Amino acid sequence: MKKIICLFTAFILCLGLCACTKTVDATGLYTDAKTKTDSLTSFDSTMELSVKYTTGSKVAGNQSVVDTKLDRRTEGAPIYYSVYDITDLSSGQSYKSSTYYADNVAYEMSGMGEKYKTQVAVESIESSFESIAVDIPTNVFKKASINGNKVSVKAKASELESMTETFLSGVSSYCSSPNGDGQFSFDYSDVKIEFTTDDNGYFEYISIAFTAAFDALEGKSKAEVSLKMSYNDPGSDVDIEAPADLSEYTWYEGSDKTQEELEGEMMEEILAMFNFEDGKAIKVANYDELYSIACSKYTKEVVDMYVQTIEAMSGMGA
Repeated sequence: MKKIICLFTAFILCLGLCACTKTVDATGLYTDAKTKTDSLTSFDSTMELSVKYTTGSKVAGNQSVVDTKLDRRTEGAPIYYSVYDITDLSSGQSYKSSTYYADNVAYEMSGMGEKYKTQVAVESIESSFESIAVDIPTNVFKKASINGNKVSVKAKASELESMTETFLSGVSSYCSSPNGDGQFSFDYSDVKIEFTTDDNGYFEYISIAFTAAFDALEGKSKAEVSLKMSYNDPGSDVDIEAPADLSEYTWYEGSDKTQEELEGEMMEEILAMFNFEDGKAIKVANYDELYSIACSKYTKEVVDMYVQTIEAMSGMGA
């Protein structure tokens, strides 16, 4: 009799759980939360991004955790502070870097501990944070599942083509294309998307995950991609404390150019490595060549920090 009662109780619980989940058109839920989250004048977020490539027993790629705080309550004078914790999956080596921005100056600390500062226009920073929430095509939420404040959906990769391409734009850094032309053909899984909102209508988090199989010179390969963007106590004002070591940062120097000319040249060269479409950063066809040139002039660590910042911002707005 006890077994029968337990089974009956479990059956009732299962019915209750099933009843909590239903299929809805969650387009309005997503767009309302995105509009509200994007309007934040200050926020604290954590982005967890993993791009893992597996070929046989070989593992490559990286895992990144980026903590970002932004305060733009004072018009025309934004302040932000991002701390990057990146792990190389092939070597297991981890390193930290950071970017602090205030009063038109960006203070960059590389993973090697080098500290530089550059002049960066306010407009550049403000445009980077036009979209705080991850930008996802709204049509994918037409048939979503909702359970409480959690919305879940599976979308075809073709519906998110620009997003999947952005995530896998760095595959050539880890795998060689079969024909040596840098081109890969991916066989995608469905893309799993999930988000939750708080009682005030802000996003609590957005997550995206998918896999992609492809042929590489090294053999059959698989990419596993996951992104989770969490918003910490959204709606609350965020006060940012400047790093204590700002006096240790030095300006870039050039023998035949003024400081302003060199800073502008460096930014132009790095930005030229991308095409910007609808807030998304897409690497240009000759990216590898431009990247090598920039590294030779400004050091790999410095260029990587700018590239990672551009790609992280693109991930937030992709």
